[in-house]
Amino acid sequence: MIRVKICGITRREDALLAVECGADAVGVVNVRESKRFVDVEKAREIFDSLPVFVSRVIVAAPGDMKEAAGLIESDADIIQLHGNESTGFVRGIRKETGLRIIKKVSVDGDCKLNAEKYASIVDAIVLDTITGGLSGGTGVVHDWNVSKEVVCSIDKKVVLAGGLNPVNVGEAVDTVNPYAVDVSSGVELRPGIKDPVKLRRFIELIKSK
Repeated sequence: MIRVKICGITRREDALLAVECGADAVGVVNVRESKRFVDVEKAREIFDSLPVFVSRVIVAAPGDMKEAAGLIESDADIIQLHGNESTGFVRGIRKETGLRIIKKVSVDGDCKLNAEKYASIVDAIVLDTITGGLSGGTGVVHDWNVSKEVVCSIDKKVVLAGGLNPVNVGEAVDTVNPYAVDVSSGVELRPGIKDPVKLRRFIELIKSK
């Protein structure tokens, strides 16, 4: 069964709704440029409200090891690295924090090569869209056939992101066959506030696969 991560959570009530609807993971964004930014203290408040078997993912782009180590205070059990971290830095973060690591890889001409580069040092790869100078978190769909090639070429769990919503997610998973899907803006009323109807429908579609 394909797993579902609901990301861009900014409120406890939306986190609990996601879990009630069947989400396997809840994500908060600790990237200051994001409209959905939450600080580490708020992230901890959200995560501590969740049942024990739901994964807690903090999305971050730490500038140095001190900043990365500070993510532990969020009570996350997974760090999703959103920046342009080197493989050496990623290894260091994993060693320093002891947490599982998901690495964002932009879907572009170097997508397959970059996914292969990180595959041996992380727990999963998330494939997201690059557009308008932004890499990830854009809410824009990319070429799913490229993502499919990555799924077929690396021996690592692949998470599909980028413009997913209740209308297109069925076709997306049929094309790519990812380990999991990651959605934020596609189930929102406005940035950071989830739409209960879209959220429930999105998860129902995935869980019926």
